[in-house]
Parts: sequence; C-alpha cells; structure tokens
Amino acid sequence: MSTNFPKSEKLCGQLRIASLYKEGQRFTAFPLRVTVRKTTDENGKNAHISGSDFAPRVLIWTPKSLFKHAVDRNHLRRLMREAYRLQAQPLRDFCADNQLSLQLAFNYMDREIRTQQQINKAMSKALNKLQTMLGEPTAKTRQRDGNETATRRQRQVTDIEQIS
Repeated sequence: MSTNFPKSEKLCGQLRIASLYKEGQRFTAFPLRVTVRKTTDENGKNAHISGSDFAPRVLIWTPKSLFKHAVDRNHLRRLMREAYRLQAQPLRDFCADNQLSLQLAFNYMDREIRTQQQINKAMSKALNKLQTMLGEPTAKTRQRDGNETATRRQRQVTDIEQIS
C-alpha cells in the first residue's frame, strides 16, 4: 500500500485546471470544496496519465483572499496534501479497478486554520462522497430508490382505480 504523492498525480497546466473548473462537478465537505472531472481523450474514451496508470490528478488550493500570509497558505496546503496522501489509496484502487481517469481540486473554504485531525476528517468525508458519486450506489441509496419506485407504483395503481 503506497502512501506517496508523486508528481505524476499532481494536476498541472492552465488549460487542464481551467477545464476542470469549467466542466467539473462540485460538492462540499466543509472546510473543503471538491471539484471533480472525468477526463476523456479525443475518441471519447477514458484518458489516463500514461500506460495503464489510472491514478487521479490532484490540485490543492488555498485562496489568497482568505489567507494573506503565504506561511498560512503553505501550512494549509501541507495539511491538505498530507490528509490526501494518507487516504488516497482506496481512491487510486477504485480508479484502477474501474479504469477511471479523474481530475480533482481540493479548495480550502474556511477563514480559520483547522487542525490536522479536522482536515483529515473532512478529506475522508470528501473521498467517500466522491467514491459514492462515481461508483455503485450504496445499500442505503438502493433502498431509498426501491422505496421511491414502490411508492410511485402505488400512486399509479391508485390513479388508475380513481379513473375507473
């Protein structure tokens, strides 16, 4: 189980970053806002970094508008990078198993500097939400969808009986 964060997993390039923010889906796991985009090549197939490597490409960002001192921004980026590095292996495995190529951005939104434990918890929540969003529905989601379908059928039967 590798817990490194190599350069090949870092999202670089203005065009890639601009397309991530323009076309990506967003969700929040406070104090993080996550933007995610599945990348594809010109043939509409899943694009990936190189060969059979389907690791996600990640951008970690803290706004200058919230933290004027570079020391604070660097500290937060270091905390977020560490939290991602420690918890990214299940996401890497998920992407490799499903042959997904992702671009991710983690933006820090809070005006206060959080502790490493708080950021770890938020990163864990964000990565779980991301896997749920990309993958198979969870048992709770399937149960909810099944209940909605049963309720919909019951309404249709009731409507048909009222018409008759």
